[in-house]
Amino acid sequence: MGFIPIKTYLSASLAHVDKGALEEQGIQCVVENENIVGTNGLMQGAYGNIQLSVWEPDVAKAKTLLSEMKFVPLEDSEDEDDVYRCPNCKSTNFSEYAPYMWTIICPIFFPLLFIRSKVCHDCDHKWK
Repeated sequence: MGFIPIKTYLSASLAHVDKGALEEQGIQCVVENENIVGTNGLMQGAYGNIQLSVWEPDVAKAKTLLSEMKFVPLEDSEDEDDVYRCPNCKSTNFSEYAPYMWTIICPIFFPLLFIRSKVCHDCDHKWK
């Protein structure tokens, strides 16, 4: 009697999500090969991917619970206060930028050049 692999994963984070769900139901389980595959991805095939293993008497119950689990994706917030927008076109498609070349060359002589700004990718508007 020992641990039996019941499911394989390409990502350790997905294995830990299922492990947490099973442990919440009182099933003891282990994520195997997580470190070997995380350290060297080429070893994934040799070790049989990342595996979720449970005790032999709990295999049927664990497989049933995993097949019944449903994940609902998170919805975007529709609250206007939570979303930062471009002041010109109200788009949320923007990013921050800084003159990186100057930050490497002379940060002491020109400190005002290092103020981060934002640029909208829809209307090319720049603001601080």
